[in-house]
Amino acid sequence: MLVLVPRHNIVADADTATDGSFYTTGPDYTADPATEPCSSCKQGVSFELYMPIKDTLYNCDPEDFPSLLLGPPRCQNGFCGKIDEIQGSRHIIVYIPDVYKDGDEIGVMVATDGNTYMDDIKNSMDNLIGAEDKDRSLPPFVLVMISGIGLECDMRTTEYATFSDTYARFAADEVLPFVTNHPEIKAKFPNLKITDDPAGRAGFGCSDGGSAAFKMSFLSPNLFGIAVAYSASLVHYPSIISADRPFGMAELWVPQPEGQELIATTQKKSIRIFHNVNDKDYGTEGSCLGTRTPVLNGNFTGEFIPVSLNDLGLSGEYNNWVEANNQTAAALTAKGYNTRYAYGLNACHCDPAQLSQDIPNTLVWAWQEWKEKIAKDIPAPISLTESPTVPPSSSAATNLVHNGVQAFTTGMAVIYIADLLLK
Repeated sequence: MLVLVPRHNIVADADTATDGSFYTTGPDYTADPATEPCSSCKQGVSFELYMPIKDTLYNCDPEDFPSLLLGPPRCQNGFCGKIDEIQGSRHIIVYIPDVYKDGDEIGVMVATDGNTYMDDIKNSMDNLIGAEDKDRSLPPFVLVMISGIGLECDMRTTEYATFSDTYARFAADEVLPFVTNHPEIKAKFPNLKITDDPAGRAGFGCSDGGSAAFKMSFLSPNLFGIAVAYSASLVHYPSIISADRPFGMAELWVPQPEGQELIATTQKKSIRIFHNVNDKDYGTEGSCLGTRTPVLNGNFTGEFIPVSLNDLGLSGEYNNWVEANNQTAAALTAKGYNTRYAYGLNACHCDPAQLSQDIPNTLVWAWQEWKEKIAKDIPAPISLTESPTVPPSSSAATNLVHNGVQAFTTGMAVIYIADLLLK
């Protein structure tokens, strides 16, 4: 049965949404200016890396992943069907913002599906990290975009939509160490320090990638404390067989005794969860895949591609994306989670128009706690009231900031208070 979020629980404007709120986007969409390239901003550094598949948690070995035996013959080649020149590797893109100072502790966002959402996220980082508007600013964080593998061999679904902690462990224990220790990264940032604090570690994704982001925090709150999940596939995939969780990701919300209702029946975790669904998302009447692209003035052009459950190879119960996300939102709110839920009007599954309008504000909300946390760790500037060289009250004294450190200048003389003195 389709259960819609009550209209009185939906906030009309994304900008007014707060913790625990529902809000709508659409029906008309304009790209947020923060998703556009920033010509006046200093750009960060991008790295393209290739991580070996062998000896990882997702090693593409048919003995470990029997579902590979059900696909085309090439799915059994030990590379999840990859036949290109980098068939033994997984593509990873890393973006480190310009403001990062090597050796400092920094947050991280792990994004699924590689560079699919790179422009919206990267441009938002460039525009909003350290922005003057404190209500719409981001703290520094590293973006790690991990490509999925074996789409035609159903390996992507296995990685993202299997309801287990494996993907979180893969990202935390294998991908992030690979990134920080990679020779290309080491050459530029020999002391790159990604935080171990889950409050500064996020997952991001759409569709099955959204369910991956969700489970990274829900099942591994000690590793990732933030989830950003668009068109989240919190549904039952009959192809994913699990004795422990027979309804897969739908076990989050399917009520007992048929389901496990895990949000309601397990201890609340210290995590922040954003998720979204759209009115034309998969499993609904008229469901479609969004292919709209931005054009002049942030407006969009393109078409809606109809997609049925039969097209997805889905049957049975608990595979309506709207029902799944509505029930999940209600359960998270009832349990007291720090959560935010966007319901997109006139939007398809993973609709680029909805994403480009919503991502910047969602990132600001997602990183709010971490931004406040690291701000508390920054010591107050030392008073210079006893300094005869540059009295703070002097009209000639100009207050500057250099790498987050207080400075004063008068004439040609500049005094910087070293980081060491602030500790």
